[in-house]
Amino acid sequence: FILIPVILQILERIYREYIGSRYTTVIKVKKHSYDCIDIELYKPFFKFNPGQWVLLNCPDISYFQWHPFTIISNCGDIGHIQLLLKERGKWTKSLSELLLRNVFYKNNINLRISSPYGYNCNIILQYNTVVLIAGGIGITSFISLLKSLKYNLNNAKGKGNPKKICLHWICKNICDFDCFINELYEIKCNLDELYNNVLELYFYVTGSNKNINMIINNYSPTIEFNNSRPDFNEIFEILYKNNKNNKKDHIKVIICGSNEMYNDIYIITKKYGNKFSIKNLDLY
Repeated sequence: FILIPVILQILERIYREYIGSRYTTVIKVKKHSYDCIDIELYKPFFKFNPGQWVLLNCPDISYFQWHPFTIISNCGDIGHIQLLLKERGKWTKSLSELLLRNVFYKNNINLRISSPYGYNCNIILQYNTVVLIAGGIGITSFISLLKSLKYNLNNAKGKGNPKKICLHWICKNICDFDCFINELYEIKCNLDELYNNVLELYFYVTGSNKNINMIINNYSPTIEFNNSRPDFNEIFEILYKNNKNNKKDHIKVIICGSNEMYNDIYIITKKYGNKFSIKNLDLY
């Protein structure tokens, strides 16, 4: 029985090497605030579901090291892969430097991508009310889902598609929002044209930010920031009251953040029995 997982691991590695060797092109590299790099790739026939992640390898840095990154592109754009790289260690810092150094010679960079892995966030289409909670870089787990939302809602009419999706994004520093906040606001504006406020956005700054007012001026004036941690007791109490009349209607909660955040939210939701269905995503 010990041989079975070993054989499966060997087969998975062989298949990953095969998929990784297939043609991949670096299209665009963009530097964001706080050591984040946006990478756009093209790999023919590549398909994935929102919430999934891939393993990325750069032979110029290390032939045998593969690192996980959540896909943040629209799943409807077949072959198009967008990743957000945050400099956390030696390998990611080396890759960031390599990409930025060769920004005008992108085809000289050899990157290998595995098949997609992980949880399919499209399951939210089965619920009337959905709560997405992201801590810091955990927002990457929801970007692909939200980018694909307009297409999915158009194709899910009459099939119980969500009537309300609430995103709560918590960051320590105001600069951490730079990667996606304008993009999220644009997604909301596009959805509001077709669906009546189906997407609600809440942003929380938990740290001390000396230049917060200057930075906020770079964003749309309609984007509001809460200078505190979210009060999850109040948030879930309101959600429960608004949905308690329909006993069969469960509220889907998907969390991508620290284990401490997940544990706190889990304890709060248990007060309401099985009203809330909770999923905790791995942070990549």
